[in-house]
Amino acid sequence: MPHVTVTYTNELAENEVLDCEVLGPELHSLIVANSGARPEACRIRFIYPQDDWYIAGRTEETHQAVHIEIALKAGRSAEVKRALSESVLALLRTHVGPVPEFEVHFSAEAIAEVTSLLAPCDSSR
Repeated sequence: MPHVTVTYTNELAENEVLDCEVLGPELHSLIVANSGARPEACRIRFIYPQDDWYIAGRTEETHQAVHIEIALKAGRSAEVKRALSESVLALLRTHVGPVPEFEVHFSAEAIAEVTSLLAPCDSSR
């Protein structure tokens, strides 16, 4: 932990607007420094779904999006999560400048780990 997922729309990937190879190490360093995590425990996954996004009634041709979710172990204060989200957004803005073809929407959220309890499956039913 933390586990980070960066999801972004197809157009950003296809036009190489978002360079994951450059953003990744900087994002990793920022998250480790601001979350108190061990560097080897921080994992980042970049994904861009092949399907279309729905962006508040706008077409994907004119609006693109990047969303970063940071899953942290429980115990981080709301202030730490807010500051981490804000610093991630600031870093993201330095990597995606103005793009004339479309408007890019950014979002980031730091969430506490949700623990789920799994019970063994009873196959006799």
